[in-house]
Amino acid sequence: CDYCGKKDGGKLQACSLCRSVHYCGRACQLADYKAWHRDDCVNFARPPFTAEFLTEPIGEAQFAQAPVFASGHKDGVGFWVSVAGNVEASLDLLVDPVCPKSALDGIDRFDKTALDERRARRCGLQVQNLLTLVVLVQNRRKDGQKGLVLSAQCQLMSVCGVVDDIMKGRVEGDRAFVWQWSGREATVICAADDQWNDEGPRLCVTYINGTKVTGSRPPPQVLNATRGILALNPGDYAIVHMQFRVGFGEEISRDWEALCRMRSFRLPAVAP
Repeated sequence: CDYCGKKDGGKLQACSLCRSVHYCGRACQLADYKAWHRDDCVNFARPPFTAEFLTEPIGEAQFAQAPVFASGHKDGVGFWVSVAGNVEASLDLLVDPVCPKSALDGIDRFDKTALDERRARRCGLQVQNLLTLVVLVQNRRKDGQKGLVLSAQCQLMSVCGVVDDIMKGRVEGDRAFVWQWSGREATVICAADDQWNDEGPRLCVTYINGTKVTGSRPPPQVLNATRGILALNPGDYAIVHMQFRVGFGEEISRDWEALCRMRSFRLPAVAP
């Protein structure tokens, strides 16, 4: 419980508006709301409206392009998490560069359709399941300070009882570990290691304040593109794509199968 600290065996209820805090009961929720959560709840209830991260249906669309699956905030910096593409889509594929380089020519690292599993197996490549998340992060500090976002330190925590499914397909360099949660084992995984060229974790800063980020001249908010280190002024927002290795095989083959095994998402943000 975010108010009294009680551990309630996974039965905590989230705030219905911002979904970023959890309580063991109505009494704690009301007490916390009156004490300090009122301002935070209003401040972080919704992400900024931007064409690159549409969280509400527009026009004749029945569903949002980027439904929010998780959200939270820390030190005045809020984040909202969606998934790249449709949740019914197959998980992304990462290939191990043990084949001729020509087999990789023209393949976009974040393109779901560029390389299918059959082609990968014909080339003798190692296929990995990657869940691609799209994270919008915005500095909403009221004291005028910058917010430092450490994207490479992001973590996904699984629900209990799925450790074997999640840990399949681990490769050297991937950061993942098992820990005890409410007396049962859960998995914490970090952004997947990039096996292609040792550039670090598989993440990419794609937009800053609605402007597409290019590799040649990144904006001043991007301190380190490889590690996704951002220094956001109040009001600034960024969109980051990041990929997590989630199992290997038939147990987890689609985005929704990976998402339903996840419990929480963590993105470190601090005041410089």
